[in-house]
Amino acid sequence: MRKIFLLLTVLVLGMTLTPTLAQDSPFEPTECWFNSVPGQSPECGWLTVPADHNNPDNGETYRLAVAVFRANGDNPAPDPVIYLEGGPGGSALEFIDFTFEQLFAPFVEERDVIVFDQRGVGFSEPALDCPEISQLTYDTLNDDLTADTLNQMTLDAYQQCHDRLTEEGIDLSLFNSAQNAADVAMLREALGYDEVNLYGISYGTRLALTVMRDYPEGVRSVILDSVYPPQETLFGATVNFNRALQTLFAGCEADETCNSAFPDLETVFYETVAALNEAPASLDVVDIVNLGDVLPALLNGDSLVGLTFQALYSADLIPSLPKAIYDASNGDFSFFSTMITLLLFQQDVISNGMYNAVECAEEVPFSTPEDVISINADLPEALQSLVQSTSFGTATFALCSIWSVTPADAVENEPVTSDIPTLVMAGEYDPITAPSWAETAAASLSNSTYFLIPAVGHGAIPASECASSIALAFLDDPNASPDGSCVLSAPSVDFVIPGEALTLVEFTNEDIGISGVVPDGWQESTQSTGGLTILVFARSNDTVLAFLIVPIDAATFLQSMTMQAGGQLPDPMVIETDAATWSVYQMELLGQATAFGVAEIDGLTYVVQLTATPSEIDDLTTQALIPAIEALQPLE
Repeated sequence: MRKIFLLLTVLVLGMTLTPTLAQDSPFEPTECWFNSVPGQSPECGWLTVPADHNNPDNGETYRLAVAVFRANGDNPAPDPVIYLEGGPGGSALEFIDFTFEQLFAPFVEERDVIVFDQRGVGFSEPALDCPEISQLTYDTLNDDLTADTLNQMTLDAYQQCHDRLTEEGIDLSLFNSAQNAADVAMLREALGYDEVNLYGISYGTRLALTVMRDYPEGVRSVILDSVYPPQETLFGATVNFNRALQTLFAGCEADETCNSAFPDLETVFYETVAALNEAPASLDVVDIVNLGDVLPALLNGDSLVGLTFQALYSADLIPSLPKAIYDASNGDFSFFSTMITLLLFQQDVISNGMYNAVECAEEVPFSTPEDVISINADLPEALQSLVQSTSFGTATFALCSIWSVTPADAVENEPVTSDIPTLVMAGEYDPITAPSWAETAAASLSNSTYFLIPAVGHGAIPASECASSIALAFLDDPNASPDGSCVLSAPSVDFVIPGEALTLVEFTNEDIGISGVVPDGWQESTQSTGGLTILVFARSNDTVLAFLIVPIDAATFLQSMTMQAGGQLPDPMVIETDAATWSVYQMELLGQATAFGVAEIDGLTYVVQLTATPSEIDDLTTQALIPAIEALQPLE
């Protein structure tokens, strides 16, 4: 259970309170493993932990990759935030240069933020990665497979992964929430903090609850966002997805503009799923991992269902879903093609072996295939392929026979009781951890406060300024109920409507040194890649306006663009502004409808780039790109 984050395909050639490490600390400083994070200088190191905390003297150890981001403020609080990533098996560090701004920037103003890859995950050693599954994804991208056939191929790939890991001497039964929680307690002690605040999203909430139960000492407060409590069953995930779908359909119907543009959305969705299962569509998908290769892919109805499930995770994508569904019904699959691109890029960020180890120990022993069928009996037929899946369906039991880990103690399936101050949050559109799961967790936490955050999916705090402000207020005084009045005034989803006039607002950004205008409501972020800082304004994953400054002349930059465009650029439109002369090009680039403007100012190349769906690229070029170019000014 992980988050989806926004990806931009870039088209380019004070004093703090520092805790004292304990003597003979198991924490060993080292160089960081990830790309630099703008404005941050993290301290990285290895935390050596016993492979088995129940038998710590047997000499076997693992190494956890840890990064400490020091508080930026003049008077930082002494209690840090320890972030617990989801999954299980999700890496918190591999793409932290993309995720830091949304996930951690609000917290690091006042507190140290500790981010680590859990045992079996990411940069930590060993990592239970399954490249066999990634390869299967590529091998079957253009295949129209039945659920049974795909499940069997997936099981075969997992058998290969299992055999390889066990041949390496890895005991898969040592990767679970109880061992994970002991690692967290050891991390606090090794870094020398008296008290910490735990912040978990998705599976990270289950881990936080386990720490609250097993190692409450030194835990000052806990934030549970998108909660996966032990007493709820993984096999209810498809029911949760159906609830989120119904929330989407009802949300569009209740919005007069959305309902007028996309009437009877539910019927159109299921008719499109049925049509694609009957006759799959052929797509071109960009593979960013392999330098922008364009791959053939088939989109059938089951795939459309799965991609819609993934899109509902993200508050950035939810507003575009009604339009994306209608576009797909009319043969325009650009939104879902971009979704596949995103998932190809992200698939290696989760260590599948860790996911299997946790779920096979803590979920499967407490359920049966008959339970799964019963739980999901009332679902629409179009969702039944998920009920058979190896992720949270009946095929999970065959997978767990392969993984063969020791079943967890019964306590791992029971509610956690605690009086530690706890903030509990859920997203209105969350497709995997329903709001009811958060309410269930809060019921046994006597000192908890619960908020349902409108218009967001999985991971409320990074998606909502309201949720973030509540979390910050909670950390300031965990024993007081935070002011949640912003929830009452939080806007509903602003659904994307074709041809709707944009409102432009001014911006100034010191990071790259420009001012200008952008569409109101598009989400701002700063990303770093290849030594460049990119300013991004995104309406969704397939509608992005980006600004960057490249330290080469414009002729050299355009040569690189010509190579990426297959040897020839279209004739440009020329725009004269007070700042420069701009050349504006519009084309399909790396499988995406793209328009970009290029100008040279003082020997540097300024680039403004728009990506959008084919049906909107002309309109958004007129409404967003050209005004952005005309208004752009370098800062003095």
